[in-house]
Amino acid sequence: PHTGSSAQQIIMKIVTDEARPVTELRKSVPPNVAFAVAKSLEKLPADRFATAAAFATALIDSGSMAASAASVAMGAAQKDAPLARGLAWRLAPWVVTVAALGFAASRIGGTSDDGASEVIRYDATPTAGEPALQTWTGTSIALSPDGRTLAYLGSDATSGEHSIYLRDRDALAGRKVPGTVGASVPVFSPDGRWLAFLAGERLRKIALDGSGAVTLAQVPGDARGIHWGVGDQIVFNQAAGRAITLVSAAGGSPPVDVTVLSDTSAADHRWPRILPNGKGILLTVFPGSAEQARVAVLELETGEITELTRGTSARYADGVLVLGRVIAGVASIFAAPFDLDGLHLLADPVPLIEDVVVKTGGAGEFAISDNGALTYLAGDVAIDGLSLIGSDGRIDPLPIDLGDYHTPRFSPDGDVIALGRGDASGHDIWLFDIERSVLSRLTFDGSALKPLWSADGETIAYQSQSGGSGGGAIMRIRTDGSAEAERIVESEGLVVPLDWLDDSTLLTIDANGAAWQHTLGSDAEPTAWAPGPAVKSEITVSPDGQWIAYTSNETGQREVYVRPASGTGSQRQISVAGGDEPIWAPDGSTLYYRSRNSMMAVPVTSGVTFRAGDPLELFPDVSATGEFPARAWDIHPDGERFLVKQSIGTNSRLVVVVNWLSEVRARFVGAGDGR
Repeated sequence: PHTGSSAQQIIMKIVTDEARPVTELRKSVPPNVAFAVAKSLEKLPADRFATAAAFATALIDSGSMAASAASVAMGAAQKDAPLARGLAWRLAPWVVTVAALGFAASRIGGTSDDGASEVIRYDATPTAGEPALQTWTGTSIALSPDGRTLAYLGSDATSGEHSIYLRDRDALAGRKVPGTVGASVPVFSPDGRWLAFLAGERLRKIALDGSGAVTLAQVPGDARGIHWGVGDQIVFNQAAGRAITLVSAAGGSPPVDVTVLSDTSAADHRWPRILPNGKGILLTVFPGSAEQARVAVLELETGEITELTRGTSARYADGVLVLGRVIAGVASIFAAPFDLDGLHLLADPVPLIEDVVVKTGGAGEFAISDNGALTYLAGDVAIDGLSLIGSDGRIDPLPIDLGDYHTPRFSPDGDVIALGRGDASGHDIWLFDIERSVLSRLTFDGSALKPLWSADGETIAYQSQSGGSGGGAIMRIRTDGSAEAERIVESEGLVVPLDWLDDSTLLTIDANGAAWQHTLGSDAEPTAWAPGPAVKSEITVSPDGQWIAYTSNETGQREVYVRPASGTGSQRQISVAGGDEPIWAPDGSTLYYRSRNSMMAVPVTSGVTFRAGDPLELFPDVSATGEFPARAWDIHPDGERFLVKQSIGTNSRLVVVVNWLSEVRARFVGAGDGR
């Protein structure tokens, strides 16, 4: 019914152009059928059929009062175009499909599909014996459009693998979705029959039964938001410091950026959601902390981004905008009435649920269905601890408070641990004195991650998210705090320090998974290290400086490789059946890496030539939380102890609220909304 040169133009015509009554296309359509079709296509849920049975009755009951009313309305519409416009017969492609198939219109309306309006709450947290709930970077839960199926990430206690699990409203336990091992950021398709997710640095989709898996796009970083919306489009953020990208869920076309980050921007764009009328995309403008984040809307026709209110991870459902907001370290769900056509709030957001998980990167752990059901995580998920593992496999937790920790690194003398530590105000570099058990703060700008010690232990380089498209700089600071941090690498996008090739040559990874060499103190441009299409990460230089170990996905799964430090010459695959996060023994005699929950050891001989033995399992069942593109663990300079960041667990509960929007609207009465 509508044509255009792009999906965006077609969506805009669907919204702005009036669709003809079905009787103009075929006069012989009975009045009751024409009425049923028109009523099924009404934009307001309250104007559509409440149940599939009511729709079926209207289709077959030619003598009903509805048919008589339809006849009058259709006749008037054919004679008077303005009246037809007043009836708001505006088509959208997904609604046309629903009407043509006789699908229950109530599934996407404001009334729940079971016809009940009672608000019901229940705890859906996996119980003992079930795969434990996992909360990785980004969102870990999703709700189907009809609100009846919950998706969450679960970890199998036996294999240690985490996958997507589905739990129906009438089920007592979840069921695993085959083919989703290693998945994160799950999201349902608009028809509820598919899932999109991130796995192995790829955006993938799969049917709920595990069939039909397809790769849609390369995603080299930790995606900050995925949403499958109207027009069969998926919108996502590839990584911190990146813009919002759109790709077809049908596959076969390259992703296209729909927002632009300026070189001077101090914030990036995250957690996108396509609005149901196709006019815009909700997104979060993220300057480095959840407390400072702002909810905005991108108008697709003009490309203009308008900030709406303070908050993060906004979702829309049936006239209501739902968002997370962090105040003084406490995260809550807020909501406000929203004008879908005008793309603006009708009132200020009001607080509704306190103590909801909003992660330091702005990920709000809540989801809302089209018919007003809500699921959310209550409590805390950022509960990490640090442990030392001896050569005998003994695990000794360090006396450090549990918290949100990242990339711990031993100082060259082994006495101090540098690490990233996050809270609602952002991330900073902290130092933990092992002998004194004292944790002290080194940076204070709320945008510091992934510390890297200098060889003499006097300075630390780190990734900064300030002043460069959300992550475009590497800073260096003295560990005694005697001077301000200095900027040593400039970049338009995300750049992460990984290791020193020598005292003045820094190896980094960018947002596309490409490795670079930076010669500090010179005007020379950075040069690519071992260029190629494969994503590289976790680069580490051998103690003699001759060889570099790294992780690459060139075979379709992450494996550990070794290549000459020059970046030229052939590479040697070290791991077998998957591996990542390599690190050299201090004496260079062994290369360690992680394979799922096991630590592996490979005896090596380096120098002018390189030889590697067979991988041996060093420690089984050692869980460490990965942190692309850097390691989540380290080795002590004595070569006898390993430092591992481990997820101790969660204090969160998974809560589901049926018919939640009816409760929300009661809060809006008298607060600017007349519904």
